[in-house]
Amino acid sequence: ETIYEADGSRVELEKDPRGLLRETHVDKDGRITYEKKLDPINSGFGSEITPSGNAHVDHTQSHSGGGAVPAGGTGSASFNSATKDYLSLPDSDDFDFRTGDFTVDFWLKFENQDNSRAFFDLGSYKDNAGLSAYFDGTFIQVYMNGGGPVYLNRWNPSDHVWYHIAMVRSGTSFRVFVDGTQLGDAVTNAAAATDIQAGAHTPVIGYFNNHNGYHNGWMDDFRVSKGVARLTSDGKFDYGNVDIKGSQYPA
Repeated sequence: ETIYEADGSRVELEKDPRGLLRETHVDKDGRITYEKKLDPINSGFGSEITPSGNAHVDHTQSHSGGGAVPAGGTGSASFNSATKDYLSLPDSDDFDFRTGDFTVDFWLKFENQDNSRAFFDLGSYKDNAGLSAYFDGTFIQVYMNGGGPVYLNRWNPSDHVWYHIAMVRSGTSFRVFVDGTQLGDAVTNAAAATDIQAGAHTPVIGYFNNHNGYHNGWMDDFRVSKGVARLTSDGKFDYGNVDIKGSQYPA
């Protein structure tokens, strides 16, 4: 596969005789500027993540660089609701946030929003365990240990647009940010201080088992920060060391 850029350069993707995917960047004059072999294990995700359905790394998609994969990049996770795609992570105490601070942030792009808008389930909503979130077409909903939504706020995203989503708890205050801007008011009731325990469940990305919903599109740079509320001193989201080259948001 060859991807041609507007400046005349191109990215060539091909498999070598051993099955490794080779990514080669060539400038407009035909000179190789970057070359990398990508790990094919688990559809390109490596050994720690288990893909289900047809979830795979899409080497043509990136939230940075205007949507094209930049030099050194490896693409984004691709999900198709028709094949029930999602990613499973190893069970870990890292997802037992208890009553402490945390931040979960990631990039996403919808292919379409036809009842397929899951974010993640870091535990098991049905078993009243862990942190879970999805978009129902009108509201972003966030749950702590199942039950009713702790956070519920309107959002109006478009298809084929990258968005950065961040969910932050600081003390007993819970907030959601979209592209660095807080969405709605902070939640400061008792539910926001829930003792979140994921238990012995498999965390998943791109699936929310309350409504058997899957994500239809792409996700990238999924990050979980336990014990850290990524907020600036004036209460704005702090991107920290997230790679946001080519985006409009400050580092």
